[in-house]
Amino acid sequence: VDVDYLFNMFHNRIPEFASPICNVVEPRNARIKKCGIEHPTGQGSMKQHKTCSVTFDVVIPANLEHNPYAVLIMFGTHNHIPPPPHVTRMQQLQDIKNVLHPILTPQLTRAQFLNSTQLAAFLHLKGYQSIEDFSITFANKNRLDRIITKEKLIMFPYGTGVGGVMYQQRQKDQFPESAYIRRIISSASATIIICIFDSAAKILADQETFQMDMSYARCESPWKELLLAIFHRSSGKLISLGRIFTDKESPEIYQIGLTAFFGICSERVGRPIQWHHIHKQGFVGVTVDMDNKQAKGFALYLQSIDPHKRSLDFHIQSTLRFCVAHFKRGVEKATIGETREQDSSYGRMMQLLDCQTRDEYQQLVELLITQETRESVQNWAIDKRSVNTASGIAQCCSRIPKHNWNKLESTSNSAEQQGNKSYRSGKGLSLLAAVTASRKMDLQDLREYDAYDRYGIRHAYREKSTIQARFSQSRSREMRTFSHLILNL
Repeated sequence: VDVDYLFNMFHNRIPEFASPICNVVEPRNARIKKCGIEHPTGQGSMKQHKTCSVTFDVVIPANLEHNPYAVLIMFGTHNHIPPPPHVTRMQQLQDIKNVLHPILTPQLTRAQFLNSTQLAAFLHLKGYQSIEDFSITFANKNRLDRIITKEKLIMFPYGTGVGGVMYQQRQKDQFPESAYIRRIISSASATIIICIFDSAAKILADQETFQMDMSYARCESPWKELLLAIFHRSSGKLISLGRIFTDKESPEIYQIGLTAFFGICSERVGRPIQWHHIHKQGFVGVTVDMDNKQAKGFALYLQSIDPHKRSLDFHIQSTLRFCVAHFKRGVEKATIGETREQDSSYGRMMQLLDCQTRDEYQQLVELLITQETRESVQNWAIDKRSVNTASGIAQCCSRIPKHNWNKLESTSNSAEQQGNKSYRSGKGLSLLAAVTASRKMDLQDLREYDAYDRYGIRHAYREKSTIQARFSQSRSREMRTFSHLILNL
């Protein structure tokens, strides 16, 4: 340690002398103002080297096919140290872009690209262990940032909002037979985007029922996604049939979206979409979550196609069955901390599902309101007293005939599970990223369905769920549990 130097520096301040040259060399596009090295006088300033006495002559043959070589002649002596390699070769740059393009999304980051399986497979194929082995210029990760940003600007020039979706529609959905983004309805109050493939519309038109579920977490605020799905029993597969994206929730917005959606389906299949309670044929009903705005918007759509313009209550009571899973969650939320037994508040609330008459249902609701001591249970029962709510919970309160009621799924789990599957692409996505990911997932569902329909190829090697299969599985689990208890004894 140079004690004299330190003593002199602390008492007489930093001596005034020129700092030694650190020989830091950076390319001009680095835009670095300081050298990054702590000299006694602080970090040094970077100066742009403008003049070099060396000149270059390049001799190119007139006929490159016969003489595929060029001659580079340099005159003079360099007055600077050799710069580090910072220019990526054109072929290497193109190779990286070829890897990037199939996985490029508006949300893609540098870290995601570096950790992608596509890049790992490319490097393995070329015999490299890292991207730095492929080209030392990529040791500077800002270079990758610039490449990714530039490609995003080229592929998504109108951003990741409605403008980006409109641009994607113009680029990819020009032909009705293969289009996915069907219609963008925009006004001063809201924007609605309808997405459905031709083959999905044909599958939907052949069904007697389907399920709807609203997703709030997948898209960034204020966007929401309404998903329509079915469980196709013969193939044992969940299938997404279409999606409606909107940035506002209201019955009127749902009406506009559903009217446009089913209008597009009618156009693509070449016949009108019909409802059993109106046209005596067609869909017998829909299973939905317990959302009043969604139910009213759906009823407004049905009223708009009803020649007799019957009331909204009539259409709600004639088509909707509420999801039992959502019903049960509400019961559990209202009875937090209580036992889940039949002779408890929980059990009495769940009995609403099994009521045989309308009077029995209303009587049980009144007992829950007047006899239960917990305020949360009372408030829950008050909400279930509504005639429209009751019609979606118990068949005895519904206008849907019992044989049609039994055709409806008791839960909207198919749509909800498809919504959860959509989370594989992330949550809080931009609108364009959500639509792009939905296109891929819905197309995969339809390709798997088509493979089963045409060739009998299942999407997974598992047997269809039947009563006999479920009974056998239950007995097997019971025997395993019994054997485990005996071994423990």
